Amino acid sequence: MDAMATPSRLFTQDCPSQGGSLQNSDQQEDAVETAPAKLEDDSSVLAEHTKKLRRLLTRAPNADNWAEFGSILDDAISVIATTVKLPDATADGRPRREVNPQNAQQIQSLYRRNRRRAVRLIAEGPSTLCPIPPDELEAYFSTVWAPKEADTTLLTRRMPAPGELSLAAFTEDEVAARLRRCENTAPGGDRLTYHHWRTVDPEGSFLAAVFNCCLRHRRVPACWKASRTVLIHKKGEKRDPTNWRPISLGNTIAKLYAGCLASRLQGWLCDHGILSQCQKGFLPHDGVFEHNFVLQERLDAARTGGGDLCVAFLDYANAFGSVAHNALVDSVRGAGTGDAFASIIQDLYEDNTTTIISEGGTTEPVAIKAGIRQGCPLSGLLFNLVLDPVIRAVQGGQRQHKILAYADDLTPMGGSPAELQTRINVVTALSSGLGLQLNPSKWSCPTPPAWTTRSPWGDACCPQCWLPGRGWTP
Repeated sequence: MDAMATPSRLFTQDCPSQGGSLQNSDQQEDAVETAPAKLEDDSSVLAEHTKKLRRLLTRAPNADNWAEFGSILDDAISVIATTVKLPDATADGRPRREVNPQNAQQIQSLYRRNRRRAVRLIAEGPSTLCPIPPDELEAYFSTVWAPKEADTTLLTRRMPAPGELSLAAFTEDEVAARLRRCENTAPGGDRLTYHHWRTVDPEGSFLAAVFNCCLRHRRVPACWKASRTVLIHKKGEKRDPTNWRPISLGNTIAKLYAGCLASRLQGWLCDHGILSQCQKGFLPHDGVFEHNFVLQERLDAARTGGGDLCVAFLDYANAFGSVAHNALVDSVRGAGTGDAFASIIQDLYEDNTTTIISEGGTTEPVAIKAGIRQGCPLSGLLFNLVLDPVIRAVQGGQRQHKILAYADDLTPMGGSPAELQTRINVVTALSSGLGLQLNPSKWSCPTPPAWTTRSPWGDACCPQCWLPGRGWTP
């Protein structure tokens, strides 16, 4: 299974910008080099805007104060664009500055600006745009992201945590620490990178005030909900839209806010042991090595007479894109984060739209009524919360692993085909209720030689299991 070899899906990806093409993305990333390393007076650039926001925080949240917040933020973004000398937005048609991966100086310079893009360029070569016409992409993703409803009984009936997630005001240190950890990626519609934010607000004073206004009102500006989507080719026929992974390109300030929320959520999940220990995806420790060790130990035990072992490698079809939004909200509410945090998550996923970039141009705005955004720091943790009851139903209270999970890649195990079959059936049934469908084409029950010396089926680890949509295997 891929998840056992390398971590699947990172929170952020080096993706094209919202300028309309991969070429425009490179221009905007290159512009980071020319941004001032340090302003003559960092505190003065946004000092007045920060004061206004802090005064606003002393007032009760209402529509008028929210409108004033939006006005202050818009003006601040304009000031920042002037300060960091963003190139004119109309200059997007300039020739692309090519980077030759064989040129050591060029690739080293690119690596300093954007490590992920440099590594991708070396490993995969220049990026290419999706050749599918925009109207076909619009029709396809309008269906993929159409509204979905899930039966969330499994999510709401779980035992909630003893303490709710803290929604205390973000401190400047908290925001600045998160900002320092952000690697430069392609910017969103405002064309501001994390480097720009570190330049104008290194202490996080302005950003903390912005995020606290969002916390207080339990909502985010409408411009944070509009994005462009770039398609990354996975494998297979390039004319098939299912072979392209959508990555959302939003404003960096919006992703930074989501990142601050994700840091709070991750700490709360770990402190209260909310997620099953069998789940290692999107968590701070290196779960890939741990899962590999566990599986190897079980295999070694079977080889040396410790019993039989049957294993299945399962994967979901369009896992992130299939999650119903009511499942996201009910998963955090059911876990015990509190109604306030659930309201924040609900607002984050309401009224989102995106335009999809392709070789032939961009689509009209497509409403995103289902799924979680790949590229958002919160996405992985939210998906884990939705899937957690399924994993716990298989694992139960046993100390020995009955299932391994890395995000949406599941590896149920059993001491016999019948036992493994039971666990596969549990995963299938509970996932279906949540609106998640397993992908039979990616399922496997491997049968390498000599996994067990005691099995009545000879060398077979798992001689036969029924995989819905695929039949008996192997």
